[in-house]
Amino acid sequence: MAVDTKEIVARMMSTMEISRSAARRTYLIICGIIREAVLAGEEVQLRGLGRFTTKQVGEKHLRHSRTRRLYHVPAHRKAIFRLTEEMRELTKAYNEGSKV
Repeated sequence: MAVDTKEIVARMMSTMEISRSAARRTYLIICGIIREAVLAGEEVQLRGLGRFTTKQVGEKHLRHSRTRRLYHVPAHRKAIFRLTEEMRELTKAYNEGSKV
């Protein structure tokens, strides 16, 4: 099950004891700040969770597997999210069956 926007807003409401509109507004502001920073090529670090960065990807030529047509993909920037070491370890422990 994925945690979506509605679930995040609901959890913010109960944790922070605020209205749905205030929780949604806060969520949208935080997402907007992260989005703007990533689009500007800045690194966004969320302590205890991970960081957003961008990576330059060079141009390349790809061939369609069925039609064999050749496509040109220009150089571009790619957004990346990397978990902190702590989160990677917690995820690994959870996947191995131990409760965290």
